[in-house]
Parts: sequence; C-alpha cells; structure tokens
Amino acid sequence: MKTLADLSEEEFDLMLDNMSKPEYDALTSEEFFKILAAIDAADSLELTARVENGQLVFEQPAPLPVNLNSILIGTKRIVIKLRPRC
Repeated sequence: MKTLADLSEEEFDLMLDNMSKPEYDALTSEEFFKILAAIDAADSLELTARVENGQLVFEQPAPLPVNLNSILIGTKRIVIKLRPRC
C-alpha cells in the first residue's frame, strides 16, 4: 500500500481528481477486502482530524475511507460524535 510520500505528482493529482467524484466513497468488493487486509496487517492506522464548527472532520486522504466525522467500511459507517465540555 502506497503512502502519500510514495506518490508521484501525477498520481497525487489523479487521486485528488478521483476523490472529487460522487462515487468516490463507493467501495468495490476488491477494495473492501484490501482495506480489511490492510487493517489486519497494520499495527496501527492513523487518522488525522480537526474540529470544525464543533464537529470532528477527518482529513483527506486517509488510510481508510472517511467522510467528515464518519469512517466508512463497506456498507457500515462509524460515526464519531464529540461531547460538549461539561
């Protein structure tokens, strides 16, 4: 699995173009199983996020498909919600 540092400028531009397509977060079964294999093989996966208007927003690109405050794995969506400070 390539990291951003491994991508050429052309590959990076292509990745950004693909991310802007509406079907970007639609996974094929092959992609789904690649993601599962990467999760299984990795000691850890790191996601970077920021708080924007009181909501967690994952930064793109990420090692897993993410959208705003959600992690997408196949048809499952893991939503991260922030609690207000007490």
